[in-house]
Amino acid sequence: MSIFTPRTTDEILQALMARVQARTGLDDVRESGQLLQILASISEEFSTIDYRLQVMINAFAFDESLDGKDLDDRAAQLPGISPPARLPPSAATGNVLKVFRGGDTAVPMLLPSGSLFGRNDGVNVTYRTTADHTFGVGIDMIYPVELIATSTGLDGNCEPDAITTIVSAPKDVIAATNVDPLNNGMPSESDALFRARCLLYLGSLSGCQPLALQYAALSFLSTGGQRVRYARIFEDPIRKGYSELVVDDGSGLAGSSKAGTATQGFVPASGVKVLWHEAPATAPIAKVRLDELDPFGMIVSTKTYNASAPKKTVFTSLPERGVVFFPPGELTPGWRWTIEDYDVFVGLIQELQKFLDGDPSDPTTTPGKVAAGTSVRVVPPTVDTIGMALAITPYEGISYDAVAATAITNAVNFCAGLGPGETFYVSQLECYLLDMDPTRLKSVMAFKWTGGFTLADLVRLEDINPIDLRHVFRTTSTKIKTIQGA
Repeated sequence: MSIFTPRTTDEILQALMARVQARTGLDDVRESGQLLQILASISEEFSTIDYRLQVMINAFAFDESLDGKDLDDRAAQLPGISPPARLPPSAATGNVLKVFRGGDTAVPMLLPSGSLFGRNDGVNVTYRTTADHTFGVGIDMIYPVELIATSTGLDGNCEPDAITTIVSAPKDVIAATNVDPLNNGMPSESDALFRARCLLYLGSLSGCQPLALQYAALSFLSTGGQRVRYARIFEDPIRKGYSELVVDDGSGLAGSSKAGTATQGFVPASGVKVLWHEAPATAPIAKVRLDELDPFGMIVSTKTYNASAPKKTVFTSLPERGVVFFPPGELTPGWRWTIEDYDVFVGLIQELQKFLDGDPSDPTTTPGKVAAGTSVRVVPPTVDTIGMALAITPYEGISYDAVAATAITNAVNFCAGLGPGETFYVSQLECYLLDMDPTRLKSVMAFKWTGGFTLADLVRLEDINPIDLRHVFRTTSTKIKTIQGA
């Protein structure tokens, strides 16, 4: 129910006439009467005031009546040092590229970060690799390689096998193709999403509660142009002060990690309680090695600390900050400590983690969001891949192969639109496929893939609930088979 409903001129006039007649006895309310003309003029003015009040109320209410520039202007007036602003377009990205080499495979070959590939469908968008990859001895193909579009927005999204042009790469790279579609490039934030984020911002003004962390994640834009599409905070009921922020850009963030750099140091005579390593690690550090060295630097003896050791020797790992804490006096002075065999997040997750924890060297732009005495880890969702068979029936005269290929791509895109913790509904998938290809696709049914090639061999696919809210459903073109429908 609205807190204010503006009155019409006639409603105000009726109320004024009734009051004047009741209080004064004046009853000259004919159409040409002076009293009626005076009251009508006053009613029009009051009606204008009511309308202006409604406009003012709408300007403060983040509902459908507030949109476009009005919404942007109102968001800029919200309290706080950095009120929300509409997010710009983000770049499409994914671990989808398969790259082939020619030449002498007896020697390794580097595919450097920043290698460029283009499209074969006439769209003038290029994609760069985000990390170095090496063709090993005897290896002529590497997969998957992560790509990110060099331009932002929907233009970076593409179908499978669209990225085949080699723009800038080592001369022995002879071919490349994207095995799966790219579908997480996003346009500028829509009015609906921006309104929802403004409301989330208002709930986050205290700075560090779950709403604040989710708002910070949804507002973050990486240096590579990536944007979080889904963010959800999970507070651990057992480990007090520990939370996980599960984020996804629609790709599942597969391949967003690499091997961490081994770190070493010597325990000083005064002892040490804190060791460090590259951050953010994908999991708590499981092992720390301590070596006693002779004067020539040779290892004399070794002591290994495991996370599963007795409580008195267990260390505490904060993987997102890259530190390990030991009990006072536990480490032997003069011995060398080593932390190795761990992985770290890169890209969007790494940058968002640093943004939330804060950077002491840059407190102005990166003050941090995590409260004192707490720990928040940014992690990708656990991806559960769905396999299926689609029974495709095209309209008469339409090529089955073309319709089936489009259905596979659309099925991949449907799953990419599911957020962590969302149920996979078969009926929604089938409706989505029909809506995306209404003039060619007559009917579609989703089945479990059992290896058969006729409808009689297949069992209907059922709705799937996630194991928990940290899991997300995805699929790939290699996990989808198609057969001729009835």
